[in-house]
Amino acid sequence: MPSACSLLRFSVGGAVINTRNTKPNRTLPFIASPLLLLHYTMLETLLDPAVLPWVLIVAGAAFLVIEATTPGFFMAVPGTAMIVLGLMVLAGVDIFASPVGVGVAVLAAIVAAVISVLLYRRLSPDQEPITTGRDSLIGKTGHVVVEVVPDTISGKVDIAGVVWSAKSTGAKIAAGTKIQVTAASGVHITVEEVS
Repeated sequence: MPSACSLLRFSVGGAVINTRNTKPNRTLPFIASPLLLLHYTMLETLLDPAVLPWVLIVAGAAFLVIEATTPGFFMAVPGTAMIVLGLMVLAGVDIFASPVGVGVAVLAAIVAAVISVLLYRRLSPDQEPITTGRDSLIGKTGHVVVEVVPDTISGKVDIAGVVWSAKSTGAKIAAGTKIQVTAASGVHITVEEVS
């Protein structure tokens, strides 16, 4: 395993350089040496044929859990691909043995990615985006959150779940009162009480 051997050489080399370090600003070998040695031992363990498929499956499942808890982070694609690759290695397909094995692994990962994207699109809820353009607010109704006062935008109203700064054209409008938008300008709106 050349990459693991290279990491071992770098970690030992960093330790040797570190023993000869006399200048305080050369701390990279001091930090890199133990990290590379740790990386080497982890790589040796993780690439063990008995451990690798389980590592891929667990990491893929973790990615899917992350995607489920924070949708839109798009971890479903690599998570699905890792699970498929883990199952392939678990079934005995040696994906590192030859170029054909690597090609099969890449093809399987691509197919898993395409399938997960298609499922993601199908299962994700279709939501209409909230439009907040000036003209789209006129005529909409909502309720007052903070008392609306004429000629000042200190009032707050809730329109379709979005809170806007508002002013009224006539009298004060108390909190909890139903209102309708009559005009919009910049980031504030003008409202009137609805009877």
